[in-house]
Amino acid sequence: MRLRWAVVALTTALATSGVAAASADVPAGMKTLGETVANGVDAVMEQGDSPLPPPKGPWPKSGTLSVFLCSKNSTMPSCHGRATTAEQKRRLEKLLKRLPGVSRVRFVNQDESFRKFREEFRHNTSLIAATLKSDMPESFEAKVKVVNAKQANRLAKLPGVASAHEWRTDFWLGKAHAQVRLCAPRNDQGACQGRGQTTDLERDAIFEALRNLEGVKKIYLEPREHAVRNWRNIFADSIFNSKTIASVTGESFHLVLADPSNLTPINAALKELSGVEKVLRHR
Repeated sequence: MRLRWAVVALTTALATSGVAAASADVPAGMKTLGETVANGVDAVMEQGDSPLPPPKGPWPKSGTLSVFLCSKNSTMPSCHGRATTAEQKRRLEKLLKRLPGVSRVRFVNQDESFRKFREEFRHNTSLIAATLKSDMPESFEAKVKVVNAKQANRLAKLPGVASAHEWRTDFWLGKAHAQVRLCAPRNDQGACQGRGQTTDLERDAIFEALRNLEGVKKIYLEPREHAVRNWRNIFADSIFNSKTIASVTGESFHLVLADPSNLTPINAALKELSGVEKVLRHR
């Protein structure tokens, strides 16, 4: 069946974080990967033998504002079955550009929304097959200096607006180029469907494959607790509690690469290894 487009758009936005490099230096370690994670992110390690813990910060306060527009088929109550008019779009864009702390306002059409959706869920063929371009919303997207959920709530009440959301920037923006997402405790779709979280042995094998790849300069291991904190920081007003989020959140390796544009060697090296959900480019 088709997804409600508001949910699709919100999910797609989570995959649009950006990245760059960070640094950490530590002496040789004598711990296994499991012991390293158990000792927390402040453990001292050498990159050659163990992955680095996540940097201590900073945790972003800035973020993205998205204002989703109505379509004639929208099920959102605020739309009353009517599409946003050209005049309403013009007024919304003008208003957004005048808001304090808001910059880089841009219009996102259905084609762009659909392309991002298909890229993010390219491994979920059944979901892609069940979702049409017409399910995607048009929207205005802008950068905000400080995320303010109240501002989004006010915008959501304007004529022609289906919903509005603000979320903070991903923690890994400016810290890594790519993410290797591992299986979570509960996996309902994709490469990890029907199995539990990645085991210590699987994680060790994945790390060995990554550290032997030419062009991988740094490897960070993000524990589930850190990933859940990042999720809650991004979606500060989420209705889901930490326990629910944790059940579908796995560990991740975050990579600093010599060539951030080329993920082909990473995908090839991990292709036959179990415990990998997907490889993503931070952007």
